[in-house]
Amino acid sequence: MLEKQKDRIQVVQGTCVGIESDQGSERGSRKVTSIQYTTKTSDEISVLPADCVVVSAGPWSCAAEDWFRGSGVELPMEGVKSTSIVWKQPESVDKVDATALFCGEDNRFGTHLEVYPRPDGEIYICGIGGSDYISKEALK
Repeated sequence: MLEKQKDRIQVVQGTCVGIESDQGSERGSRKVTSIQYTTKTSDEISVLPADCVVVSAGPWSCAAEDWFRGSGVELPMEGVKSTSIVWKQPESVDKVDATALFCGEDNRFGTHLEVYPRPDGEIYICGIGGSDYISKEALK
């Protein structure tokens, strides 16, 4: 499908700094018209026409609040910073039990260990101590 559109596709790498919009057809609605961005090589703001925007920056999505100036868009994001590891199944182990494990809080070390077996035999482990609270302002 993309092959048919290759002459119409242009990849632009940059950092979004704003979203432009116009009043929509209904009262109180707005329609995205373009994205303002800067590139790694220039602080000059460029404009990319758009009629749809997808914000997919994970925990950093809250930065998009600043792009929609005056719109009232709120993307509340906060959480806990924590370490995670993936343990690969040793060849000597035939099967990893598919049971998730949730351990109680250990306030001495700030841990809240969670263990998730994956279908491919790996085990994802998170909540390994030293977890700091991260505010929306810190993520921005």
